[in-house]
Amino acid sequence: MLKTDGQKRIVEINRHAARLVGQAEHKGLRELTAQYRIFERDRELAPAEQPLLRAGRAGETVPEFKGRLVRADGSAIDVIMSATPLFDGNSEPRGAIVCMLDLSRAVPAALRSSRSSGG
Repeated sequence: MLKTDGQKRIVEINRHAARLVGQAEHKGLRELTAQYRIFERDRELAPAEQPLLRAGRAGETVPEFKGRLVRADGSAIDVIMSATPLFDGNSEPRGAIVCMLDLSRAVPAALRSSRSSGG
């Protein structure tokens, strides 16, 4: 999970998100310090196009985005993201949260499961 603030900056990440973006794991929520890039197919997304910032800026729910997360060290993982806006008392977007799943871990597990069941 990553969370933005009212200025649409990513301000907090949990332990799982830290691992995905290449930051040291920790307990609880911490400030994002790692650099990463998001790609859709072969095209790098500008920050405003990324699911978390789209949700936080426009109040738009991004139910499913599949792409590639590239860490500062050049390593990459396939991810699926779902972003949801957070609203203030005036129904204006005040930030957002995103859930991210590492597909490079999930897909091999699914393949192993289908192979063992004869699929």
